[in-house]
Amino acid sequence: MDTSRSATFYEDSGRVYGRQATGFVLIIAAVGVISLLSPVLWPGTSIVVAVLVGIAILLLSVPLFRWGRRLGSVALIAGPDGVEVRNPVHDEKLAWDEIRAIQPGHVSGVSAFRGEIPVVVIERRDGHRIVAQALRVDYGPLKQKQAEARVQHLCQSIESHRPAPPGLAAVPVSGASTGGAGRS
Repeated sequence: MDTSRSATFYEDSGRVYGRQATGFVLIIAAVGVISLLSPVLWPGTSIVVAVLVGIAILLLSVPLFRWGRRLGSVALIAGPDGVEVRNPVHDEKLAWDEIRAIQPGHVSGVSAFRGEIPVVVIERRDGHRIVAQALRVDYGPLKQKQAEARVQHLCQSIESHRPAPPGLAAVPVSGASTGGAGRS
C-alpha cells in the first residue's frame, strides 16, 4: 500500500487492552526474575525449582508480551490503494473495489452494564463484514451519542481516501481528519 498518501486511524479505547496486557505481562516477567533470584534472596530455596519456575514464567511471558504489543498496535490504514485493517488476531488488506461500504456498527460491551459500543465496520462486496477493533469508540454509556457521532466522522474520513471513479471529480469531505493527538 502506498503509505505516502495514507492515514492511520485508531482510537485510544481500541488500544487500551494492549497497554493493560503489556503491563500485566511485565509483572509476570518480574515474578520470573524474582523466582530466578530467590536462592540468592532467600537462602535455603531450592535452586533447581527456582530456575525451572523462573525460566517457565519468563518463557510464558514472551508470547504474552508480543500479544499485548499486538493489541496495542491495532489500527486502520486508509490510502488511495485501499484499506489495511490491523486487528488483534490478523491483518486484512482490501482494495477499494473490494469494499462496498465503511459504516458505523456496534459491538458488545465488556460487561452487562456497558451496552453496545460504536465501532467502524467495513462491509466487503461479498457480504463479509470486518470490525475495525482499533476504531471501537468507548466514551462510556453517558456519552453514547458523542461516540456514535465520532464513528460516523471516522467513516467519512476513511471514505475520503477512496479514489473518485474515473471521469468524476473528487468531492472532499468537510472536516475530515484522523482525530486527536497521536494520529497521523
